[in-house]
Amino acid sequence: MKAFRKLTFTFVAGFLLERFPRFGAAAAACLLAFALLAGAPAGAQSPVKLVGNTGQTVSGDHTVGRPSGLYEVWSLAQVFTTGPNAGGYTLSSVDVRMASAPAGASPRVSIHSMNFGSGGVRLHELTNPASFTANAVNRFTAAPGTTLDANTTYAVVLETTRPGKRYTVKGTASNAQDSGAASGWSIAGTSRRNNRLGGIGWAPADQALMIASNGSPGTSPPAPPPPPPVSSAVTVSNLGQSGGSTASFSFDVASSFTTGSESSGYLLTRLDIHMNNVVGTPGYSVSIWSDSSD
Repeated sequence: MKAFRKLTFTFVAGFLLERFPRFGAAAAACLLAFALLAGAPAGAQSPVKLVGNTGQTVSGDHTVGRPSGLYEVWSLAQVFTTGPNAGGYTLSSVDVRMASAPAGASPRVSIHSMNFGSGGVRLHELTNPASFTANAVNRFTAAPGTTLDANTTYAVVLETTRPGKRYTVKGTASNAQDSGAASGWSIAGTSRRNNRLGGIGWAPADQALMIASNGSPGTSPPAPPPPPPVSSAVTVSNLGQSGGSTASFSFDVASSFTTGSESSGYLLTRLDIHMNNVVGTPGYSVSIWSDSSD
């Protein structure tokens, strides 16, 4: 006894099986070259200052780590927001205007998601410079391929991996940004600080940390290449035959067919059915089932 297991398949009327093309080596090489060219970037862009306030007026120093004589270990965070570029941005480095050279303090500078209710999530840890310079801008380098999403708020978080040590960074009371910022980028006018030993969470501070984010706009992913054209079409049909009987759609009706030996398979584009008459709105559906035996 025959049993039919239904496959999920959507098609329009017509019984036309189109064969997928089989490409030779030259055609395959051309397609591969096209795919590589389509996926290649238009050219790497040189990093620029996407946003920064390191050129603004210095208003004070802020401690990272343990202040002298106090049972506290402070981490600092400066919030910034990216612009609307559809391809996001590649981050190359972050500049921090430091007040003191951190002798033994082992700074850690990283990019966090911005959620001060839970502390956020560390997304990218940056590499420290080979040496630090006091009262100057120091650059922390991002790993290759570090990306930031468009229209997203992040935080540059400053910590020390040696809680008994400390270093200081410069802050500014100015809400201004350095000229030349990328479109849509901004820096918050204040910073945040967190006492790792006191459990007070990320409290607002009265000045912005003096930082700069450097990088370049990303590129949108290329559109996928179009599907290869169909090289030829084959049809299997019995519509031209005579005789036979009439089947009513009051019952389920099935007619089997067998595909050919083309190794790459076939694309079904149409199924034609000879209808004797149609009364009113059709109340039936047509679908392809696999044919199997119990």
